[in-house]
Amino acid sequence: MSGAVLTYNGVEMRNVRTLRFEQQCRYDDSGVDLLQQRFLLRVEGLVHAGEATATGVAAPQSAATATAAQTAIRAALMQPRRPFLYVVDDQTLLQADAIPSSPHRDVNNGPRPLAFDIRHFAGGSVFRVEFELELALVECGAGPPSSAPAGVARSADVLNHRWTYEETRDADFYALRTWQGRLRVAHAELNPHQFRHLVLPPLSPGFRRQRMQFRAAADGLTLDYAILDQQIHAAPPAPATSWEATYSETTGDDGGHGYAEVAVRLTGPPQARKRDLLTACAQVVEARLGDLRRGFRDPRGGPFLKSAALVESLHENEVEMRVRALRPAQGGRYLNLPTQAVGQPLSLPGYDERLSPLPAAYDNSTPAGAFACYLQSPCDPAHGTPDSVTLTPVGQSPGRGTGTAIEYLPSTGSMPQDAAIGLSASQALHPYTLVEIENRYRVQSGRKQVPLCTVGPGGQTSAILTLHPPQAQRLFYMRAERIGDWPELPRPEDSLDPNGIAEALLEEEVLPAAPELLADGKTLLYRVEAKYVYALSRAPTLLEKLRVGSSPVDATTPAQNLYDGASRLTSGRII
Repeated sequence: MSGAVLTYNGVEMRNVRTLRFEQQCRYDDSGVDLLQQRFLLRVEGLVHAGEATATGVAAPQSAATATAAQTAIRAALMQPRRPFLYVVDDQTLLQADAIPSSPHRDVNNGPRPLAFDIRHFAGGSVFRVEFELELALVECGAGPPSSAPAGVARSADVLNHRWTYEETRDADFYALRTWQGRLRVAHAELNPHQFRHLVLPPLSPGFRRQRMQFRAAADGLTLDYAILDQQIHAAPPAPATSWEATYSETTGDDGGHGYAEVAVRLTGPPQARKRDLLTACAQVVEARLGDLRRGFRDPRGGPFLKSAALVESLHENEVEMRVRALRPAQGGRYLNLPTQAVGQPLSLPGYDERLSPLPAAYDNSTPAGAFACYLQSPCDPAHGTPDSVTLTPVGQSPGRGTGTAIEYLPSTGSMPQDAAIGLSASQALHPYTLVEIENRYRVQSGRKQVPLCTVGPGGQTSAILTLHPPQAQRLFYMRAERIGDWPELPRPEDSLDPNGIAEALLEEEVLPAAPELLADGKTLLYRVEAKYVYALSRAPTLLEKLRVGSSPVDATTPAQNLYDGASRLTSGRII
């Protein structure tokens, strides 16, 4: 087919006249790195009733009039993020779509229609229209090899990452390092929080990660972050993340003895146990004072425990230990003070005062990824914050070291819910709009009321006769509506109920309704009603369990929805 052909969202505009074709290079905020090529395209074509010709515009469905065709075409062309193709003389000139994994993906949450203008009416049968839309693509072509340093993680889903690094020194010459940057991904459905591991700098020995801040923009394409590292003298012992500790030696009044004191306060992360923090406190105390328990075994030794205190912060994950010990006088020391331990590193298993704990880029406790803003449409009523998306690290929780990169992947599970059952998988795929389930137990007592020929004693006019033991049936009713697929019905078959009573299927009735086309012109609503009648081998008592039913909307099972008469029957009398 010769000429220019534009296809967007199923609408084909043939032999169009190109009014505008612009291509611009868009750079990041620094003006250094190329982010994308922006295309602005405006074309002109004709809309008329009936089938499209080589010089017209093909409507997405046949229309009786040009007005109806124009309305249908306008509705299709003005929807963002739909497939786009522009062909000139059977050669593809421009192509774009909104699929994150596609090589033609629009990297600005597009394609984005901008205008649909009617320029001319011809007797109500033909319209001349102009259509304008914007694309954002990445066209790499041939170029020089990457100049990235060795060991830098790579991802085709990231378009750009630029940052600034700042270092300041305080009056004691301790350094404060600050990284601030922005990472740009190619599509909002990728969730920029997934790429935190690409922006975290390594933690240098002698530094503590003081703060990490991440913010995903409302467009879902950028991740802004700030990382603050503070130089410290000594890292806390595991599993603590911060600490305060002092060691003091005091000479007694008589000069023949002295006192040694150690005070340690350890604060841990949310997942650390206070018992482990207490163990670390004891290790610090013994590293300076030795084993104080030996004084109870050997009175001639020392130092001897004078007092000890343990303090637990109930409002924080924090414990404190204070120990005071009596020591014998030691000659040959400065002012009779033992100074050999002062300034020496703590001798603790696995402890290195240069290595602080390193927080993970994305741990299990943060819901930030779940609340990342997603793509929305005014034609879709879903505009709330999601509650079933989270990101969890493949590796372990925070460790110590120089910040080895960890890969973070989307979790297959959902965020925990407080006392909630959750939606079923079928509800998430094709949602139900209505589910009504009723189980009715019908018991015939086997008794018969028979009238008497004459009035009996006490004015009795009828007799109650027992003809047979009680007979019972269970009647199951269900009415359901579902979008996009038929509602699921329980299989009608013989079974045993929770009390061991045999149920035999007597009748079944299913009434499916004709699918209803919804307002969008393509989605179907399915309805079905069902009725099953089961004969029970015996009648259940009021103290037994009765079936209630399990809705396909939620994730409950039939066993979770039983009515337990033994726990519900009142001891009083209800009339």
